[in-house]
Amino acid sequence: RLKPAEIEILRKSGLTRLMIGAESVIDQEVSLIKKNVTPNLITRISHLCKQYNIAACFSFIIGFPHSLESSIQQTIEFASSLRKIDQRHEVQIRFYSPYPGTPLYSLALTSGFQPPKTLEEWSWYDYKNVNTPWVDSKYGPMIREFNEENYPFLKESRWSDKDRD
Repeated sequence: RLKPAEIEILRKSGLTRLMIGAESVIDQEVSLIKKNVTPNLITRISHLCKQYNIAACFSFIIGFPHSLESSIQQTIEFASSLRKIDQRHEVQIRFYSPYPGTPLYSLALTSGFQPPKTLEEWSWYDYKNVNTPWVDSKYGPMIREFNEENYPFLKESRWSDKDRD
């Protein structure tokens, strides 16, 4: 929605990196989460950031209730395409993780989600991991590898799973 002159003002003020919650490029998921985004809009933002020398960090979520397994691969492919627009752009993919009080929590429960039972279990609950029964656990390592390649901050993160041991 910003005009080119407004983007230029932001860039001149020192903006060098922008975090963008793209969330999803799958129509069914976008409707479910009531997010007004499209692949074309996200791609346009990516090009604008490149034009104004702003590195963008796009975050996506996979594994919403009732999503098709094919949507995971579609999201990976789209996220990868943003890196081709500008190698400085970063992309990360997270797993949908239901939290009490959020709009999709009751849908997650009726879809088979079993929430953590103790405070300690909640302390390890994280959107970096598969937390729902409708997402195959094989995607955990695949998404971790994708994120390490496409969002370098995570590789050296103090929040890595090795800290759990």
